[in-house]
Amino acid sequence: MSKTKEMIQNFFPLLLDGDIQEIQSMFAGEPFLDEPVKGKVEGPDRFRHFLGNFRHWIQRRDPRVEHFATTATDHLIVEECLLHLAQSKELLQIPVAIAADLMEGKFSHVRIYHSLWPLFKEHTVRSPILPVKENVILPPLINAYMDALARGDTESILKLFEPDGYVREPAGDNYKQEGKDGLTAFYSSALADGGIPLGHCSSAYDGTCCAVEFIVDRWGKTQLSPQAGIAVYEQSSRGRLASVRIYDDVNSPIESR
Repeated sequence: MSKTKEMIQNFFPLLLDGDIQEIQSMFAGEPFLDEPVKGKVEGPDRFRHFLGNFRHWIQRRDPRVEHFATTATDHLIVEECLLHLAQSKELLQIPVAIAADLMEGKFSHVRIYHSLWPLFKEHTVRSPILPVKENVILPPLINAYMDALARGDTESILKLFEPDGYVREPAGDNYKQEGKDGLTAFYSSALADGGIPLGHCSSAYDGTCCAVEFIVDRWGKTQLSPQAGIAVYEQSSRGRLASVRIYDDVNSPIESR
C-alpha cells in the first residue's frame, strides 16, 4: 500500500513536470485519465497530446502542488492536494482530488476532480464519469450524513459534526465554513429548498476518511444536468464528522438567484 500511496502523491507533480514515461509506468495498461477540462483522455497518443497542452498552459502560472491527505484501500486510492497557481497577479489555491482504481498495484483509471471557478469565475458541467451503483458500502456515520443531506435535514447534519468541524467547498479555503455558526449558515442556505440526494459511484474508507465519488442531478426543487464529483468525509476519534471536503463544479441554484 505504501507504494501506491507514493504513486498517487506523485501523480499530479509528474503531470506538471511532463514526465510521460514515469506516468505511463504507473498504469497497468494504457493511460486512462478523466480530468475537468478535456474530459476522457485514453491511450498513449491522446495522453501525450494532452500532457503537452497541459504543461504549456500550467507552467506559465508558476505551479506548485501541496499534498493534503491520502485515503487508500486495496481497490481505490484517493489523493487530496492543493494546487497553487499565479494567474493575473493573483495567487490561487485550488483543492484537487485524484481518484485511481487499482489493478495489481497499479492504476487502471485515474479521475481528477476540482472546480474551475477559481480559474475562470464560472462553473462547467462535469458529466458523469462512473455509473451509480446500488451496493456502494459506506460507514454508518457517512450513511447518516447522506440520508440527512437527501432529506434536507440541517439539524440532523449539524448533530453529526464535531463542534470545531468544517466543510470546505470546492473553491477552496475562502469558502470554508467552520464551527457551529459557520456550518449552520452553510447547510441552512444550501438546503433551503430541500435535500441534495447523491448517487454513489465508488467509495474508499480507511477507518478515518471516507472518499465517495458521486453523481448529483437534483438540488432541492431544482433538477440539474447529472454531474460528477467526489467528497471526502473525515471522522474524528469520537466518531463524529471532523470535516467534509467537496470537489465538484456544481453551480448551486441557491447562489444563482
